[in-house]
Amino acid sequence: GGSGWRAWGLIALGVGGGILTKGPVTLVYLLPLAAAAPWWSSAVRSAWRPFAGRMSLGLLAGICIALAWALPAALFGGPEYREAILWKQTAGRMANSFAHQQPFWFYLALLPIALFPWAYWAPLRFVFRREEWRDEGLRFCTAWAAGGIVVLSLISGKQAHYLLPLLPAAALIAARASVLSGETPRRPLIAAGGFALVAASALIATVAIPATSTIRLHAGIVSVAAMALVVAGALAQLRRPRPAATFIWRAAASCTIFVVALQMMLGPSLQARYDTAPFARQLAKVQAAHRPVIHRGDYHGQFQFTGRLQEALPVALNDADLAAWCKAHPDGYFVTYWRGDKNPYPEDTEFASIFRGQVAGLIRAHALATPTEN
Repeated sequence: GGSGWRAWGLIALGVGGGILTKGPVTLVYLLPLAAAAPWWSSAVRSAWRPFAGRMSLGLLAGICIALAWALPAALFGGPEYREAILWKQTAGRMANSFAHQQPFWFYLALLPIALFPWAYWAPLRFVFRREEWRDEGLRFCTAWAAGGIVVLSLISGKQAHYLLPLLPAAALIAARASVLSGETPRRPLIAAGGFALVAASALIATVAIPATSTIRLHAGIVSVAAMALVVAGALAQLRRPRPAATFIWRAAASCTIFVVALQMMLGPSLQARYDTAPFARQLAKVQAAHRPVIHRGDYHGQFQFTGRLQEALPVALNDADLAAWCKAHPDGYFVTYWRGDKNPYPEDTEFASIFRGQVAGLIRAHALATPTEN
């Protein structure tokens, strides 16, 4: 970017908007790149102090933009909300994460898949020639990608989609390789890889969809359509050799086809597992009948909107509180979860449906109303 204040104003807006939408993790992608600026920019090397000062002001302004919302929200949201947005969602993810903990090598293991097929593309070797590293654009993209991976690996909470902001850097490096190469790359690898991915997804979809589900037929239809897309993409790759530029847009199109095919195949299973509507509608009926309901464990409001619930669900964070509530409301219900067919309350289950990797159950409070029936 430019060195004028307009460019730094855009940095501030980007930082502020990034923090508001995703939190301080936004800085993970920016700070390593800024720290490596003397390596990828000769202009910064000759004027490091002005760059550091303007970068600091841009970061500070962006943080102030975010705090303009976060501080009033924390003030009026109460102590639990304040702790969630100012601590749990920031520092809580940095060390001993409350969720998504993974080993430090997690992202390194994902890279061969995340960078498919470009990481296996023969012309990529051209960017590793010593003379190419004088190119500041290549250095910029390398610092962007490598710095982000290093910092993300040091953070306790890890998820695959955290790599997405780094993929444009990898794409630009691959684009540079295509310019440096005059070769026509080979196609079978991409076609074969696509077939392997779709075959694996078809197997996953078949296993993941419950045997009694009424969406099996729908899953079969979309799987056939997805396979047709994959075949079309593979045939486009296996045609007679073309210049490298033609290969690139064909490979990109094929990758898009593969992703769409995966979504089509896994869509029915994911829809069945993440659809909150059936359970939420049952909760709405119970509330309409003026029967009390409590949620066992943390509740994130996942049933409120789809069920148009008029009352928030109280929460019992431990078994003792749940038992006490059931004794006080023997005509009520509680929401709990279990895996597979391990329903601990089969005779008192009012309603149950798949939710994520487990089953959500609406249980009559009578199950815990007396100690002998627990």
